[in-house]
Amino acid sequence: MNPCYRIEYDDNKKTPPQQGYWQEVTLRDYFAAKAMQAWIIALSNRRSEAGYTDDGVIFEASRLGYEQANEMLKSRTEPKL
Repeated sequence: MNPCYRIEYDDNKKTPPQQGYWQEVTLRDYFAAKAMQAWIIALSNRRSEAGYTDDGVIFEASRLGYEQANEMLKSRTEPKL
């Protein structure tokens, strides 16, 4: 199932959706997720020389992913050359 689509809530269920109501995925989140995939691979390959743990790789990949997503969004508003 594609997480970008709204999950309908069935009132007949006795348990609420896992995280409450639908949380919209922003364009920034989408860009960051795409960038994080590449960062996780790159950082995992260099984990031993950089001294990262598995958690450290994920943390750094998410930080870099959102940093890259911010730049992608910024480039969308800059004038074209």
